[in-house]
Amino acid sequence: MLPVPLSVSSPHDPAVIRENVNKARSLVETALRLLDGGNIVDLSALNGRVVVLCEALDGMGKAVAQPLLPLLEQLVADMARMETVLRQRLLSEE
Repeated sequence: MLPVPLSVSSPHDPAVIRENVNKARSLVETALRLLDGGNIVDLSALNGRVVVLCEALDGMGKAVAQPLLPLLEQLVADMARMETVLRQRLLSEE
């Protein structure tokens, strides 16, 4: 699947990145709700969004990107929580 493009024409704009990190976090929360309901979840949209976010952040200067760090840490924590849920689900199915 192709990466999900950022929602506006300036991918290095901190406001755009903040918006897209929040969208990625929403995808994680939706995935967690679906997993909690016993559903199978396709994570390709999340993967695509994370790839595009990483590329956008890579093109930013440290001073501009630094204020985004707390929000990015929240996304990483959300994804780690989802990993834990997926691992527990896998172990319970064995």
